[in-house]
Amino acid sequence: MKKAFFSLILSTLAPMGLIAAEVVCSEGELAKTVTDYSITELKESGALDVRDFSFIAENLMSLSSLDIENTAIKAYTCSGNETFFGSRSSFDAAEIPDFAFLGMNLSTVKLPASLKAIGNAAF
Repeated sequence: MKKAFFSLILSTLAPMGLIAAEVVCSEGELAKTVTDYSITELKESGALDVRDFSFIAENLMSLSSLDIENTAIKAYTCSGNETFFGSRSSFDAAEIPDFAFLGMNLSTVKLPASLKAIGNAAF
């Protein structure tokens, strides 16, 4: 059923230049789930962490609408020399990192009710 719904969204919106994707993934897995970097609308309803926010910021340049209303934002601690959004290496659950969407052309964002913090210059 979801596959048919996804196809319907793509065929209905494609003529207007909109490409929508609806995904469910585990934290850190968005890059493996979203393979079309030209999408303009993304709805995710699984889990995300800072690795996924970094993927969005670095790869989904055409994104104008983001719906993470039904998404759990998980904590993440980097390993080794890994860092995201500056020099931070530890990120709390229910937090949107600093600079996560800075410079993006998002016109619509739906956030989870469980959100506890929005980082500096996140938008």
